[in-house]
This record gives sequence, C-alpha cells and structure tokens, in this order.
Amino acid sequence: MNALLNESTRTLHRRERDTAGLSASCGATTHLDADQLRATTVSEATSDGSVAKCGRCFDDGGGY
Repeated sequence: MNALLNESTRTLHRRERDTAGLSASCGATTHLDADQLRATTVSEATSDGSVAKCGRCFDDGGGY
C-alpha cells in the first residue's frame, strides 16, 4: 500500500516511505487518528472519482 486515504476529507496522500505507521509525505496526517486513515493504493482509491489527490503529495493533485 503506497497511499493513505483521509476518510473524512476523501483526500489521498502519498505514504511516507520506510515507515510502518500512517504518515503522509506531506505531513498533513500527523494530527489525525488512525481510524480516520486507510492504507490503500492510488489506483484503488481513485477508481470511483470521489477522491482528490493531495497537491503536496502528487503533481496532479489539487487539494491541501
């Protein structure tokens, strides 16, 4: 799983490398509880069109 989905905002973040925790590369998830995040893949999370990519984590993202 290379991404984290913020279930509250429906924003997808790139998962920080070499960590077992739920940390995003951009740092936007540090204040969130684990139950607000879900480990996933980019293709799985964006398949239904209701998820936005974080602009700090992804070049083609728009949120955060």
